[in-house]
Amino acid sequence: MPDAGVLATILLIVGLFLLALELMVPSFGLLGIGATVCLVISLWSAAQAWWGTEPQFFWMYLALWVGGIPSALMAAIYLIQNTSLGSFVVLRGPGGSRTGANPEVRHHLNDLVGQVGKSLSPLTPGGMV
Repeated sequence: MPDAGVLATILLIVGLFLLALELMVPSFGLLGIGATVCLVISLWSAAQAWWGTEPQFFWMYLALWVGGIPSALMAAIYLIQNTSLGSFVVLRGPGGSRTGANPEVRHHLNDLVGQVGKSLSPLTPGGMV
């Protein structure tokens, strides 16, 4: 059985990883529950290891715990938005110009209402006809 301080550190890393993974993988909350369990057991292990003997380690750990959660979430959001990994998670339409601001194009598009067309991609929220 590892020392409580080692266990606290390992579970902190695993919990933050699972928390970031929760945003990227559809797991119906199972990864989030696993992350919560890991983080709570990690906090309890850190208290057992450092609270009475070395409180400065405990407070440093607590700062990493509190700062690590938003950092893991922001890193996951960055990965989703700026890497090819995000193309599997975020639905985006095919490239092209946005037509919302141009009144002439909007008028032309209003003429197409009620017509039959062919979709260029699946009609998900990012789909385009």
